[in-house]
Amino acid sequence: MNSVGDRQTGEVAQPAEEPAAGSVVRPGPGQLLLLAMWFGFFTGVGEALTMGAKRLLNTNPYMGFGPDVLWLSPLTETALFTGVGLLLAIMASRWPTLVTLKSALRVLGFLAFSSLFLLVLHRVNIYAKLVLAAGVASAGASMLAASPGILWGLIRVTMGWVVLPKTSRSGGVPGSRPRPSDSDPIDRRRFLLSQGVALTGLATAINGWDWLQERRTVAALPAVAGNPPNVILITLDTVRSMSLSLYGYERPTSPALERLAGMGVCFERAFATAPWTTPSHASMFTGRFPHELSIDWEAALDTQQPTLAEVLSEHGYVTAGFIANTERCSFESGLDRGFAHYEDYGVSAGQAIRTSPVRFVADRIREGRGDFEVPGRKSAARLNSDFLRWLTNRSENRPFFAFLNYYDAHDPYLPPEDFALRFAPAFHTVRYRDHGAFPDMPRGTVSLGDRYTPAQFRYLNDTYDGSIAYLDQQLGLLFSELEGRSVLENTVVIITSDHGEQFGEHGLPGHANSLYLQTLQVPLLILFPARVPRGQRIAHPVSLRDLANTVLDLAGIGGGPTFPGDSLARYMGTRSGDGSLDGPAPLAELQRGLRVPEWFPSAKGDMKALIAGNLHYILNGDGSEQLFDYVNDSLERNNLMETNAGVRDAARLRAAMKSLVAGLS
Repeated sequence: MNSVGDRQTGEVAQPAEEPAAGSVVRPGPGQLLLLAMWFGFFTGVGEALTMGAKRLLNTNPYMGFGPDVLWLSPLTETALFTGVGLLLAIMASRWPTLVTLKSALRVLGFLAFSSLFLLVLHRVNIYAKLVLAAGVASAGASMLAASPGILWGLIRVTMGWVVLPKTSRSGGVPGSRPRPSDSDPIDRRRFLLSQGVALTGLATAINGWDWLQERRTVAALPAVAGNPPNVILITLDTVRSMSLSLYGYERPTSPALERLAGMGVCFERAFATAPWTTPSHASMFTGRFPHELSIDWEAALDTQQPTLAEVLSEHGYVTAGFIANTERCSFESGLDRGFAHYEDYGVSAGQAIRTSPVRFVADRIREGRGDFEVPGRKSAARLNSDFLRWLTNRSENRPFFAFLNYYDAHDPYLPPEDFALRFAPAFHTVRYRDHGAFPDMPRGTVSLGDRYTPAQFRYLNDTYDGSIAYLDQQLGLLFSELEGRSVLENTVVIITSDHGEQFGEHGLPGHANSLYLQTLQVPLLILFPARVPRGQRIAHPVSLRDLANTVLDLAGIGGGPTFPGDSLARYMGTRSGDGSLDGPAPLAELQRGLRVPEWFPSAKGDMKALIAGNLHYILNGDGSEQLFDYVNDSLERNNLMETNAGVRDAARLRAAMKSLVAGLS
């Protein structure tokens, strides 16, 4: 009597016989390729699940990937393992006795376990991880090679579940479904289709869920009363005001911003609340100072304080964020709260590599070639394109709030070559085109704790200025497009930065390590034809903390939740010297850095700074104080604490700071 499974062929299906003890199994080239693809897919699945588990269990939210990792990681690993499989297949084809099932499993298993151990065992030496991976792979290979039927069966179950139409095989009965044989244990069509369906299904489910959530959020928005203006908030990550020709810098770094300043108000003394990205942005969104928020180096913005995007959504605004700084401004930071649409981690080759441990190897290769670019970093041109695409497709019957975060001026400073060379001396030109010509010059990147020479700082500053010039050009192109679309006629536009940068001032590089002027003073432009005068420059010291209430004021939104701080609109149209409008002195804060060099000011403990008139007061973590006349001493070389007048001023500002912080508690 025929079995049910082989009723059409008249044959009884026999289970694949296990090899005799001591025999060697040599898969064919096709089997090796499919075996490698299977290992790659499930290595990627394991990586995605591991990273997801780490996010759930780890108090540090900054893992460096978005939901797309659930399909990007399997896709990336499948591609990488397929390359290894091709090499094994070629070797098996040319030297049939060289590649056995056991040796192939050892190679593929070593790669798979190395990937997982690199993700999990952070405190273990990398060579110890590789040795452990080799041991586990060798043991597993011996077990599976001794029972290949179990391996083929596992592959058929996990990657052979797609149901195919009944087909005819040469020598078989027409209409029958082919059955894998001992020599060809995997149905290749079903395997490939199953893997394709799995990857496509994961990508579709994740992106489809985001799309559905956005549609639901927009559909649930309340009706809009009147004709409220749109709002565009632009942050130029790491751009300090003193490096802009808009503020008197000798290099023409910002002609587009100068033109925009003529269309609105330019604040000459605007100050961030923190010298690094996340708390500074959080202050803009909530009106709160950093010490009032949950954010620190390993904690995101919590839900205790309402955000600007949430309040605008409650008034019917469609909200969208476009993020280039995915390291500190992605959804992981909590800054996405209130946005219906939030584009941070993009789908690119660079991001695909970042989802895989292969990035460790890729990073070493890139650095060896002198390439320190951030894989997957979005350029200003890309951010413009993403925003304009969304703007074209948005609902026209609602006002919008768009947040654009540019990252081009953040290290590594790597603008397009024509901008990189714009402000560079001749030897820098050679350096840019031949990375080995001047090995003592950093390639646009700032390493934590490195002490740079004056020449190195000049080089970094040159490429930084070129990065700003490129960003400025792209802003000019964006606003030309917005003007052509008549978007600016009823739009509040705010252009600012989250913090500045240091190039040897006080011997320091980068940011997030001090509260000196270079890290805090940022550009601030506000444009709105209906209420903002054209071409005004305001010299009052102001805090970016006031931006949230400024938006509500200019948009005419009242009668609901408001934010701490005051609207900067109170300065517009006034005389520059009118001191009666001064609000609380701008406050800035910095928490002690994690694993920072002892010579960084932030290594002494939490820091605070206060700006009052032309004075900049800094209270260091060890209790020491500094006082500078930042208006007349922009490099802050002269500490006024060494004078009697400075000691008196510091006492007054110390009391003002204490009163301000106590009043906020």
